[in-house]
Amino acid sequence: MDADSLRPVDFSDPACVPVVWLTHLHFLRENASLRWAEMMHAGWSFTLSPQARRQPGIQARATYLAEAELRRLERARLYHLDPVATATSKTTVSRMQDVRELVPSTSGLLVWSQPVHHDDGVGIIAASWGPADDGGLWISWWSDAAAAARHVGWDADTVVQTDGHLALHQETHILPMSWPPAADEPTDPGYPIFSPLFGAWQAMANETIIATEQPVRAAIRKQARAIGVQVAPVLACTAIQAPLADTGASIPEDGLPDARIVAEPYQWIEGLYEATAWRIAKIEYELRERFPGIFELLNHEAARENPDWPRWCWLPLQRVADILEENYPDPSSAGFVHRTRHLAILAAVAAWKASGCPVVHPHTDLQDRTRPGIDVLPADLPARLPVHCLYVTFPTLAGSLGWFVFAEWNPNEQRSELTFVFDTHTEDGVDNLTVQPLHLVGQSVREALSATQSAMLMRLMTLSGQDGLPVTGPGTEFDAQIDQLLAKIGPQVALVDFLSSPDAEFLDTRVLLGLPSTLTWPPPPVERPIQLWLLDQTAVNG
Repeated sequence: MDADSLRPVDFSDPACVPVVWLTHLHFLRENASLRWAEMMHAGWSFTLSPQARRQPGIQARATYLAEAELRRLERARLYHLDPVATATSKTTVSRMQDVRELVPSTSGLLVWSQPVHHDDGVGIIAASWGPADDGGLWISWWSDAAAAARHVGWDADTVVQTDGHLALHQETHILPMSWPPAADEPTDPGYPIFSPLFGAWQAMANETIIATEQPVRAAIRKQARAIGVQVAPVLACTAIQAPLADTGASIPEDGLPDARIVAEPYQWIEGLYEATAWRIAKIEYELRERFPGIFELLNHEAARENPDWPRWCWLPLQRVADILEENYPDPSSAGFVHRTRHLAILAAVAAWKASGCPVVHPHTDLQDRTRPGIDVLPADLPARLPVHCLYVTFPTLAGSLGWFVFAEWNPNEQRSELTFVFDTHTEDGVDNLTVQPLHLVGQSVREALSATQSAMLMRLMTLSGQDGLPVTGPGTEFDAQIDQLLAKIGPQVALVDFLSSPDAEFLDTRVLLGLPSTLTWPPPPVERPIQLWLLDQTAVNG
């Protein structure tokens, strides 16, 4: 293989796909049978077709699997999904059908621009498929070989030299005229990897993911000819975001049917789901780009036994700060406000993912119901939050807006806090998020806001070398700012207080559409595709 082909690749670039394909062919021809036989001897479980099972011994079975995978890959069409197409693949639900009718090509290799699922810290970055021996479909999922090597402490360059850029994660054999439950059943253990692939195929069929042919570099074509294969152009895929009023948009996650067959009063649910999923996916993508591997590091720390913080706090911001300092030294992040903001955003998204990705749309009647409590401070709220973090979403003409809320524990002050991360700018993305902490001290939300802002001002003055105290009190500019903050934050606190009370009843949106729901509130604390919940109207009106 050409030395350039064995250098690290940027999976976000469509030009990486022919390189990944070519190095993978080399691996399957030269090393896969020996490597997979070693894995079988070590106890690794492989999916075996009836023909593979009949082979005499482990080495023969491994060779059969490698040769079958090679035949599929030599004929594969090549696909690359950019960030928005990747997000769409995770938020599109496939319709039950003969899988052979759903796949966009008989054989294919699809590379996502970012991992669509992490299993024990290793990200799933690609999938390949093709005909099985019995006429069904064979699917293999692949992780980034270099990242997987680094995760277990191996030399990434050595692994790529021998195994190429992809490492086998899992494969499956789908019988003819059958449908795998993992493709559309969120409780199935295989759902996190089946869903993005089947979602990508469905979105291509729906034409919400569209492809443009991208030519392959001459050097790659030359290498392919040298080993007797021809490389096809890459189908570089992006997605078309449907506006909220477009009833022909792709199906949202967790089984909402096509809007064209949904009862008219509920067609807005699909648009709200898609708009929210796009915004959050963009935020997560930007954070992963700036802090590679950060969510895996935070998950590992949050899973500690006997943590030094209350169980209702997923991970204190101080621990997030320690992890950033240890792993992401960045002089540009030195500013106190900039740094504190990034800590809160990372903590919010990580805790939200670990909480089962819950998205809540409150009923409009809640505004009147909670208005009397906008200055009531629920000091016990952190212990009552149903999940570590949730995202509250609202539809607008431009898409959706919303905010994260999570409970924080300050170990230095031994203080409970709430932190809001507002996603309320029309231009979505990390740089447009705003953060508002609330120290749960005093007798009212106003007193808590005053204490919070005063502490932040004191901190800023100390860091800038200023002496004295902030000018506060009635009639001051500080006092006017607290009034403005109360008008903004008070309703959010009252809403979260209500949503954390026994009176709040949450409804899986699929129930409104007459579809079966296997989910109950609160969702299980595992990472999963976004699930949209509504506050039951009967609970509000009751």
